[in-house]
Amino acid sequence: KFSDADIWELSCCMRACGGKFNLLYGKDEQYLAAMAMGCTGAVGSTYNYMAPEYHRMIAAFEKGDLETARKHQAHAGDLVK
Repeated sequence: KFSDADIWELSCCMRACGGKFNLLYGKDEQYLAAMAMGCTGAVGSTYNYMAPEYHRMIAAFEKGDLETARKHQAHAGDLVK
């Protein structure tokens, strides 16, 4: 699990392991950015009770609809902060 807010460090860790390991991301309010860097999973405190919001964000991201994905990430982030 990578829980630092430094997305560049996340990228470095992912490249260092050469895709051998799946890194899970731990900053709920930044999961969209982590997905853009290649993360495919997360561990956090809001995913259980806000699952529909994150599912919509992930679905939009996978369809390439970044505007909608950003909207859902912002809503989730507002609740986290």
